[in-house]
Amino acid sequence: MAPPTLVTRLPGTALVSRLEVLPDLAGRLVADTGPLAALSASLHLPFYREVRVLASYQTLRHHPIWQNPALDVGGLPVVLVGGLASSPRVLAPMLDWLQRIGCRTLLAPTQFGVACGQRTAVAVEDALARHVDATGGRAVIIAHSRGGQFARPVAVRRPELVRGLITLGSPLIRLLGAHPLVLLEVLGLAVVGSLGIPGLFRASCLWGGCCRPLRDDLAGPFPDEVPFVSVFSRQDEVVPWQASLDPAAQHREVDTTHGGLIASPEVFQVLAQELALLVSRNADSDLAPAA
Repeated sequence: MAPPTLVTRLPGTALVSRLEVLPDLAGRLVADTGPLAALSASLHLPFYREVRVLASYQTLRHHPIWQNPALDVGGLPVVLVGGLASSPRVLAPMLDWLQRIGCRTLLAPTQFGVACGQRTAVAVEDALARHVDATGGRAVIIAHSRGGQFARPVAVRRPELVRGLITLGSPLIRLLGAHPLVLLEVLGLAVVGSLGIPGLFRASCLWGGCCRPLRDDLAGPFPDEVPFVSVFSRQDEVVPWQASLDPAAQHREVDTTHGGLIASPEVFQVLAQELALLVSRNADSDLAPAA
């Protein structure tokens, strides 16, 4: 089985490439598990719990869904779309598992989720089109966090290329659906981008013309012919779970953190069910008699 194809960044600045150090930083942060955990819980800070998830991916590999997933999707094309600060290392458990169940997976170029939203959505759309052309079949898009804000517009624009859309903790009905401390970081990046640093989104992306198509396709009608599942968690302390309740989607609730949405065995079980359903649905359509 061929390994996943990785397309990790748009042409841009070396500044954002430094975000690759985040998983290593996470490992250092969890070394002290005493007062920091208590402080985070008392102040309702999301970051400590999320960092612990980043540092505990290894536990997934002991779960039956990893060791014996009992699912082979037969080369199903998949495009994986990461969110803010996502890197191949952060998404590695998902990529590895998708390969284990027989997916032909492409990691979409999102430049760590910090570039202009419309520009990133266009890059994801181009990557999707290339992957469909290379594999000969429509692809399932799986998107985490802000990645869903790129993936939904792509599915709206190119439904003929999309077999299904699955979002994981994505703020779909609120462009700025995130914890206030996360919003401070986002607004800080927007200010820096507005000052002219290349490769970063700008404050005008929230209301300017550059991202109007993205905002319209994020909030507008969704194609009926594309199955759409939004997975959310009430334990998500980064993206409010209500922001994931897109009215066009089927909703699946899990019990994990925001980071756990790409590393939790429960989420992988949901993905296995949904991917099996999509493969079965496609097989049924192939067997249906022509009109």
